[in-house]
Amino acid sequence: MPDTRPYTRQEIVDGFNPQAELSRADSFDLQRFGFLPGVSAARWAPALALSADDASFELGGVLRTSYRLPDTLRAGPDIRFEGSIGPASFFATHRLTYAYNWPDTVFDAKSWRGDERPVFAEIPDARLDFDFNWLHLQAGRSQLHLGPVPAGGLFLSTEPWGLDHAAYSLKWKGVRFTSLFAWLQSDKRMVVHRFEYVAPRWKLGFSEAVVSSDTNDILPYLFAPAAFYYFMQWNKRQDENILWGVDASVLFPPVRFYTELLVDDFAYEPATGPNKIGGTIGGEWVSILSSEVDLRADYTAISKWTYAQRGSAQNYTFRGCILGDDLGPDADRSRLTVSWRIIPRISIEGLFFYERHGEGDVWHDFADDGAHDRETYHPPFPSGIVEHHLGIEGEVKLRLVGRSFLSFIARAEQISNLDHQEGSEEFRAVIQTDLYWEF
Repeated sequence: MPDTRPYTRQEIVDGFNPQAELSRADSFDLQRFGFLPGVSAARWAPALALSADDASFELGGVLRTSYRLPDTLRAGPDIRFEGSIGPASFFATHRLTYAYNWPDTVFDAKSWRGDERPVFAEIPDARLDFDFNWLHLQAGRSQLHLGPVPAGGLFLSTEPWGLDHAAYSLKWKGVRFTSLFAWLQSDKRMVVHRFEYVAPRWKLGFSEAVVSSDTNDILPYLFAPAAFYYFMQWNKRQDENILWGVDASVLFPPVRFYTELLVDDFAYEPATGPNKIGGTIGGEWVSILSSEVDLRADYTAISKWTYAQRGSAQNYTFRGCILGDDLGPDADRSRLTVSWRIIPRISIEGLFFYERHGEGDVWHDFADDGAHDRETYHPPFPSGIVEHHLGIEGEVKLRLVGRSFLSFIARAEQISNLDHQEGSEEFRAVIQTDLYWEF
């Protein structure tokens, strides 16, 4: 599948001179992510591990507990298991969550008895993979993320849901070509294909997606993976939702720059329609001047009506949320993140952000908003009465045994022109504690 990280494990290992002595910060980072020899790269430390020459099975789990002031609670266990037999492997997570008044908990389940008994059973991952030298096959459910942006992504973001899908990848050296078919709902499908090239110091990807409410007509896209979807739907005289994405990363150790461009629609003639585009540019500096401090900054802007489509069943959404960046259309965002590893087991992270949100949203396309000429097709950005968000978030994380951790989070946010009402203001403060305990 398309690699969901800026660089793969092997690429990072190859990027370091094996003769050079790693700093304490470098060693800590590589060990934390399982990149050094002798450190497991598994997602968790399994409670049960069985292995043979050509097969393996691992079983383990995690207890998650979060409490957010005021009066919200989320808690429950994850049971995880994975295994392999020859080229075949499987991975699954079963999650049971008690979520009292939690605003953003479950996208994939309904409670036993609503607010009376808010217990949810989820399966965010459950997939089967076949991996050969030149071919990778995958079917089932998995949380997918495309692009170089560590937190977010214009094409497929890091929202905590699993997409039901089937996919295959053709791979040769640094080249990977992927085609993916996803079931979004009973009358809504998505097909994605992606070309990706990875070099030792840079990575380039091109993605294209089509979202359609016609199940039968979307299947040919899967079996014509090298064809441009835009040309196919144009020749079929259909108006499906086509999105293009281009992303790139360039690595100058210890600095990485990344960028992403999304094109939902582009008006060759400005008088005939709007430009529905989005972009991100950013960079990160790991271990500034050989210290224990990391720095990341990026800027994202998404124009009005991006992700939306005249047919609501073809919006670029899943379970009521945007498949891409949850910033949403008609908005922009600036972020600065500073991380400091005080000691290997204790780290502090600070996030500073500023967002602007216009009056557009993903549920209204330009026709719904009455745009009909050059002036209304290209409104000011952001449009209307702009809502402003200025905030800060801090986290202190204590790593316990293995990958277990305890964290404390505080967030403060000042909102101006709330709900696009001129002069309306609100201050929001949140305090949260999280426990992640492997068993």
